[in-house]
Amino acid sequence: LLPEIVLPDYKEIASKIKGNEISVEEVEIENTLNYLQRSRAKFTTENRPAQNKDFIEIEYQSKNINNDKKVEDRFILGDGGFMKGFEDNLIGMQSNQEKEFLVKFPDNAPQKDLAGKDVNFKVKMISVQKMELVELNDEFAKQFGGFDNLVALKSNIREGLTAEKEESEKQRRRAEFLEKIAEKIDFEMPEKLVEAEKQRLLEDLKNNISSKFKISFQDYLASVKQTEEELKKTFAREAKKRIKNFLVLKEI
Repeated sequence: LLPEIVLPDYKEIASKIKGNEISVEEVEIENTLNYLQRSRAKFTTENRPAQNKDFIEIEYQSKNINNDKKVEDRFILGDGGFMKGFEDNLIGMQSNQEKEFLVKFPDNAPQKDLAGKDVNFKVKMISVQKMELVELNDEFAKQFGGFDNLVALKSNIREGLTAEKEESEKQRRRAEFLEKIAEKIDFEMPEKLVEAEKQRLLEDLKNNISSKFKISFQDYLASVKQTEEELKKTFAREAKKRIKNFLVLKEI
């Protein structure tokens, strides 16, 4: 049974929440254009040492990560998002070349047992490709359909970024609104709902660990020195907050 929710004057609360001004900087438009430019880039396989801004494909492994399992990855050298020092060691490698080196993990690494330590990696360079960017001009803009020139494309990008920021601001105000209402409401939380939400948060974490950090969930548990059940208990506060927001919105 869901608890009874007695709402405060939520319209009065909402009227006092101030919105932030929305603006789009020129650098944001340029960043979006650069992303589109890369999406239309031409790639040519090269038989030479890898350089910064080459598109490379590698295979790597480490005894300290994911049980020494081989992982394949493809990215622009210098933009891959690996920890500091990893990509620097790939510069100068050629196709089919293998290399072994140490990389120091940052102090805030998600794998707590590796934070601040030197970790050994074995890497094989599978391929090196030169990336040729097309020129940013009116012809480039026409490739995306409905744009006569680059000015029109930039205008459309500005509109899109503005809409995204407006939606983001709407969600921020919504979250603040719910938080202020929740402060004025107290009720007994249904345990079954809490348990279900904790499990959902746990599954979300498992997916994030796999996709972002490329390690198994068991390796992650070992690094934070917790069991799955112990970790699940830490989600209680967030689970209760989400349920409270859900019940408040349902009542509204």
